Amino acid sequence: MDNWRVDPTTPFSSKWNQEAGLVLMKLLLENGHITQQERSEAWKWFANHHDGTLREHYIAYNLGNERRLAVNRYRSAQTQRRETLGRTRITVCLAHADLAEVGAALSEAGPRSNVHSDDEEDHQSTTARYRAKDKYWRSKKARRYFRSCDLLHFKDKYDESGLHRTAPGNWFRERVPGAILDVEVDEPEPGLPANFYEPEWVAKQKPERLATLEMKADVPLDFPLDLRIQAARVLGILRVDGPVSDWRTLRISQAELDMLDVYLDTGRLPPATYGEARAR
Repeated sequence: MDNWRVDPTTPFSSKWNQEAGLVLMKLLLENGHITQQERSEAWKWFANHHDGTLREHYIAYNLGNERRLAVNRYRSAQTQRRETLGRTRITVCLAHADLAEVGAALSEAGPRSNVHSDDEEDHQSTTARYRAKDKYWRSKKARRYFRSCDLLHFKDKYDESGLHRTAPGNWFRERVPGAILDVEVDEPEPGLPANFYEPEWVAKQKPERLATLEMKADVPLDFPLDLRIQAARVLGILRVDGPVSDWRTLRISQAELDMLDVYLDTGRLPPATYGEARAR
């Protein structure tokens, strides 16, 4: 145990580095450097130190400045997109009383929290499309909830007439499902409500691993019907080229709510012709 070393070629979330982290926590506790209450903060510091300072030094030394700069630029853009996503979700939740508990949990975690998926540009697409990197440890209910929040955010692109965007720029950044990240490349975010974590994944974890998560009490993850209807209306007019009808008056039936559920589960948008003749 005295000779263990981290692997700077892989992120902290790799199996080897996770084990190294557990060894370090054990040593720090046994030697009195930290208390049990400080364990979570020490774990987060070690994760940030490894993925930041240690890996950046390794990349700079072994790959040279050009490659290091390219890696840092990619990482910075990815982090900025995740932070923007996190901020919009927090804003949406705090704007609705029924979503406020989730908003408080997301605010505490922060907009850069790893609970929000990173994404990467889809170079095969002719439009601004990004493939979301879904998380093996995040619950399906949380994923559906966040996608519902994203739809509620899109309606703010309209002015009071319901037809025009309120600001110049891209219509919206399309995020489609990508591969689910495994334990080698994704680190679970600690300190979240327990129902943010996938139950099947939680059941497979060692007690020591679960202790580092410090899971909190569940928050309501059932989206209210009135907000589901709003989300379904927005989904019904989402197009790469913009709206085709007034989202506020689009007729919503069970078919639209079923279409919403398909989107929340798969990320699949409605067909391009949907909604052209369905305004009330």
